[in-house]
Amino acid sequence: MSADAGADIDQSFIAEALPAFVSEAREQLGAMEQLLLELEQDPGNRELLDALFRCAHTVKGSAGIFGLHKIVAFTHHVETLLDQVREGAITLAPALGTLLLRCNDQILHLVDTASGPDADTSAHAEARADLVTELHAVMGDPQTTPASPAGATTTAATAGAGASASARWLISARFGTECFRNGMDPLSIVRYLGTLGSIVAISCDQSAIPLLQVLDPESCNLSVELTLETTATRQTIEGAFSFVKDDCELRLVEPAAPLEHYARLLDAMPDRPLLGEILVKIGAITQAQLDAGLRTQHGTHPAPGAPSLRLGDVLQQQTGLAPEVVAAALQKQNKASAAPAPDDSRRRHQPARRAGDRRRRRGAAGAPDAPGRAGRGQPADDAADRGNS
Repeated sequence: MSADAGADIDQSFIAEALPAFVSEAREQLGAMEQLLLELEQDPGNRELLDALFRCAHTVKGSAGIFGLHKIVAFTHHVETLLDQVREGAITLAPALGTLLLRCNDQILHLVDTASGPDADTSAHAEARADLVTELHAVMGDPQTTPASPAGATTTAATAGAGASASARWLISARFGTECFRNGMDPLSIVRYLGTLGSIVAISCDQSAIPLLQVLDPESCNLSVELTLETTATRQTIEGAFSFVKDDCELRLVEPAAPLEHYARLLDAMPDRPLLGEILVKIGAITQAQLDAGLRTQHGTHPAPGAPSLRLGDVLQQQTGLAPEVVAAALQKQNKASAAPAPDDSRRRHQPARRAGDRRRRRGAAGAPDAPGRAGRGQPADDAADRGNS
């Protein structure tokens, strides 16, 4: 299939699903307006402020999935200010509430014209540019560049991260079988993640795809794992999956997680795990990365006399896993292997001893000897022990 044909299919799919976004976005914007009115009476209410931020964040993230870049660009400025308000850096004064209501009206206009971008006039674009200037004035960060022009394919979702260094996140997403029927396209989510940074590596779990004879083309069997280099936060990345949050198993592995984080997870693990299982369970690597490492290890044949390729070395090379994390996992594995095995024979004797104790107590109380029970000349617990030896 050509790239143009694939693009046409994507656009058709998005066009079919767009009404669901518009409906959801209108609900979120209606909730934002109601929350702003409630905050006029209680501007310091953290619960209301958090809800207000989540509404803006959801609209922005969902718009990004559908490639609605003007909504993403403008809403990002609103979201940035709301984040500072909920953290207490800026007070939600009445004038600021009015400004946010005006911004809310502009976002609603962009949502209503999402299917017909020509309806967004230059007057509306100028109004948004003025609002962006006002928002940044409140934040004490004057906006020196105009708001993104209509049709600009900006990656504003990553703006505002400042000088934060980019980091690599490991993302594992298993989409539910009802995903297609619910009108969602997982590939649009992957493309949106690409706007947050750079997708360094991506792979699909082919084992999750059924045989052709039983394949249902309307059921989604996509399981994808990717490495994303970005300055975006966990919340921003999770926001990309907001429309499929009930129909997707999502796991994010934080970049450069401190060794203490992994150490706590290692201590909580059960005994006798394997190295690969340890690293997957604590979130240091994904299952797909482990499988790839095992294939490399098993497919490599060292020269005679040379040491075998170690899995830990392979995973460090292929995934960038920190040597300290591998060493801690190996220590956990070796500690578990060195632990003595439970004494099963001792456990097998314990029920007999307890039975012997009960018989002795009954004998002391004058209970008569039952057939087959040890007589008074032979202690009952000794007889029970010999019977189990």
